[in-house]
Amino acid sequence: MSQRNFVREIGWFGVAICVILAGWPKLAAAENATVASRFLPPSTLVYAEFADPVQVYSTILDHPLRQRLEQLLPVEMLKQTEDYRKFQAGVGLAEGLFGMPWREALESITENGIAFAVDLDTKGVALILAARDDHIAQSFVEKVMMIASLEKTADVQQVEYRGVKAFRRDDLRVAACAGHVLITNSSDLGRAVLDRMIDGSGLSLADDDTFSDALKARSDRSNGWGFVHLETIRKRELVPKLFAGQIDNPLVELMVGGIQSALARTPYGSAGVNLEQSGLELHFAVPFEADWIPERREYYFGPGASGTGPALPVIDQELLEISTHRNLAELWMRAGDLFDERINDEFAKADATLTTIFAGRDFGEDILGAINPEIGLIAVRQNYSDQLPQPAIKLPAFALIMTMKDPQNVSRDFRRTFQSVVGFFNVVGAQEGLNQLELDMEKFGDGSQLVISRYVPEQDAADSTHAKIIFNFSPTIGFADERFILSSTTDLARILTKHSDWPTNHPNANVSAEISADVLQQVLADNRAQLVAQNMLEEGHSKEEAESVIGLILDTVGFLSSASARLVHEDKTLKLTFRLGVDAE
Repeated sequence: MSQRNFVREIGWFGVAICVILAGWPKLAAAENATVASRFLPPSTLVYAEFADPVQVYSTILDHPLRQRLEQLLPVEMLKQTEDYRKFQAGVGLAEGLFGMPWREALESITENGIAFAVDLDTKGVALILAARDDHIAQSFVEKVMMIASLEKTADVQQVEYRGVKAFRRDDLRVAACAGHVLITNSSDLGRAVLDRMIDGSGLSLADDDTFSDALKARSDRSNGWGFVHLETIRKRELVPKLFAGQIDNPLVELMVGGIQSALARTPYGSAGVNLEQSGLELHFAVPFEADWIPERREYYFGPGASGTGPALPVIDQELLEISTHRNLAELWMRAGDLFDERINDEFAKADATLTTIFAGRDFGEDILGAINPEIGLIAVRQNYSDQLPQPAIKLPAFALIMTMKDPQNVSRDFRRTFQSVVGFFNVVGAQEGLNQLELDMEKFGDGSQLVISRYVPEQDAADSTHAKIIFNFSPTIGFADERFILSSTTDLARILTKHSDWPTNHPNANVSAEISADVLQQVLADNRAQLVAQNMLEEGHSKEEAESVIGLILDTVGFLSSASARLVHEDKTLKLTFRLGVDAE
């Protein structure tokens, strides 16, 4: 089997487990247990575990949100379908065979943990369930295979290895030994695991130094934990694109370029899952050294990999906040080292156009080079109550927040440049019959100021409540001391320019981002009529069906409270954390 086919087989193995455990589908989604690392060979490439699955089941199945989800109309309709009735019949059959409710059976067969592993030498995959005791493990295997054999096309065979009774069905092997259930697609891997279960013979994954180092860094808060041997993946070239020197996509480069450089040197990666009633947290970590980042990607982390994003204020109706360190000037000027010839041709064209727009000033050196690499982005829900015309589609307002290296001179240059850009777009827009922008200025007593542009509506549309989408925008720049604001609307620029309560404590993260689910729900509700119409047009639904779909989306968003991400470099470790907050009330 080739290496690429091996990678594909991993995915098919997951599907095969679902087939063999038909009538018991909850088990197929589970992962693994810490003690299992002593049963697995040292050639294990990927390892994951849930040491206390019962706690995880309790958090999910007893969560206050479960009842609210079950009351959703689509869920109620699902319960009326023939497929759901067949599923319930399958669950009833399994409960009858096991002599207990499905949840109690699930807890008993996985009480001491669940483990999943991918082995490179045998090209096999294994799922190990640590049962409450050996009797339950043996009974589980026999009864599951009994269920599997009920299918007319099933060919379930019983085999034996070193006194351990096992079952085979197609490419899967299932056995119970020493209080554990082993499910694998490889006879060689199955024998290797059973040897260690029976007498502990041979070295195991637990003896591997790289695995031991990863295990020491595991968080005690994690319900689940995983490990991948990145050094082996690189040497065997199993996923060559993951470690390629070039990404050849500027946006992806901006987001993950530095992470890719770290993956090209780090020995392993680890992941953790922390599941609580308040939400779900996923965290990923790799060992990291600052000198692993090549000079061409210093824009990403900054000198010594110490770059962090700026502190940002909390604004009313805030939808999104991103704070990051990215030296955009270095990224632009080092494009030749970062991208292929095709992308660099596009950069050259863009640079020529921008040089014209910015009155001959070099975009990379003179424009991007005039701002510091600490950049913030804020998006807020707009209030249209006092605005005419009102756009039919209502978009959030957003603003970039930066600081200038030489505020006195740079602010003057940026004002002139902004006015020139507005004039350029007016000329182009006039040729295409687009609405024109008019310029204005506001100055405040503290020395801060705004340079404003607003779209001029047609005379017969000045009072419209279904105006063009461009009336979401009034592009504005603001200056306050060293602060430079580039905003999609005047209102947001005014708030950020005049805001006096700016925090001084930085987030100490290379990237810190957060979305408010409450505000997102309100933004979607602002556009409910448009979303319904779009669903009718694209999906062919009736108005009632489309309203049901959009209502479901709004209800689903309402179950959440927030989503956040953080990329941090600390203690010679690069950590990426995602959190999804749940509104349990």
